[in-house]
Amino acid sequence: AFKNIPEPTTRKRQKTMKRQAQGMDLYLLACSNFAEALETSDGELAGEAATQISRALDLLDIMDKSQLLRGQ
Repeated sequence: AFKNIPEPTTRKRQKTMKRQAQGMDLYLLACSNFAEALETSDGELAGEAATQISRALDLLDIMDKSQLLRGQ
């Protein structure tokens, strides 16, 4: 594990980092679900993964999803 990682200094930053960590966890889960959906041709799981990715990007709040969806 990592050592000597400084704690975020402000409460707002702590909340932001917690939300972003949740977003990363959800994004990784969604990617795994999407890969499984492709392997098994499971349309329902693919739809769930797409929803998870959208929610993860909302939590991460680091990119403009409209650009991503347009493939830019």
